[in-house]
Amino acid sequence: MRSNSRVPALALAIALGFSATAFAQSPDRELLFHPNLDTDLPATFDAPIVLGRAVAADPVWTRTGLWADRPEALWGLAQVEDARPPVWDPSSDTWFAWALGMLVQVRPDGSLPVILESLPGHDFDIRAAKGLLVYRDPARDEIVLVRLDGKNERRVLLSGFHFFNPRFSPDGTRIVVSESRAEGGHLWLIEVDGERATDLGRGEQASWSADGRHLVFLKIDHDGHRLTASSLYTRDIASGVERRLAVTRAHLALQPRLSPDGRFVAFVDEETSSLMLSRLPKEVR
Repeated sequence: MRSNSRVPALALAIALGFSATAFAQSPDRELLFHPNLDTDLPATFDAPIVLGRAVAADPVWTRTGLWADRPEALWGLAQVEDARPPVWDPSSDTWFAWALGMLVQVRPDGSLPVILESLPGHDFDIRAAKGLLVYRDPARDEIVLVRLDGKNERRVLLSGFHFFNPRFSPDGTRIVVSESRAEGGHLWLIEVDGERATDLGRGEQASWSADGRHLVFLKIDHDGHRLTASSLYTRDIASGVERRLAVTRAHLALQPRLSPDGRFVAFVDEETSSLMLSRLPKEVR
């Protein structure tokens, strides 16, 4: 997010009496919001706070805060002719990216050390501290797990062109995978050390809670031509219990992402491409 697009959010914070320190003042222009312990934003899903225009495909939370755009423009990726936006790894507090068909670490000094010399696709996730990588291979239509132990052994988890977006739980023990279906997407859960994938039922665009105990995801309605509503749900992994948190029609929420402290959900409004922020109800945190 460019610096001038952050002005409305800052002005809103001051006008409503929030601590302006909650909104990023760092030279990292894409860092948009940092919740602090003294900030009590009265944002709901019916009346979310508009932070600015969304730039990245989905918002990204790190330990620093909420990024409206992934910072490839700040570091060495800007100099690479064929690269994709970086992926945040909470296990190592580091960004990684697909660049020129390789997996590279993205360092603040501009260097891009190669982690894996061949990465077939750029739809991936990584837990470097656990030595784990998962990606979608577009040529083979497979979801593949790699153990980064020198041997780089690969194991196919799912096969089919309709599977995509594999994402590790924060501790790297589970993976949630999206499946596209005409009647509405499904979510699949895979234990990294297991042999079986479990169909969790209808759901899309899942985000893990920081403790790995819950998924936050959407169920999207459409009339055959356009989206008409998106319902936000949470699912308890252990019990399988789902709970609907909100139905958004005024703001068609997409790409919900939980903050590391579990208090906020950032999402993109499909109609306006705005990045928005809401609080999770206390009873579901």
